[in-house]
Amino acid sequence: MDAMKASEIAHALYRVRGGRAEYEAAQREQEFTSAGNEEEAEYWRAIRGSIRRIRGANES
Repeated sequence: MDAMKASEIAHALYRVRGGRAEYEAAQREQEFTSAGNEEEAEYWRAIRGSIRRIRGANES
């Protein structure tokens, strides 16, 4: 997994979706987990974590 790419996607998703970005990343993570694609689920987990950090920085 490329952490830099995950961070870029997280920032883009947060710019477009705002407060819904983390929810959408969680949905994608769940979809891939349910499909048995753990590698892709882990990628979306990282994106979700990045969004959480972005939100924390913006809310302080």
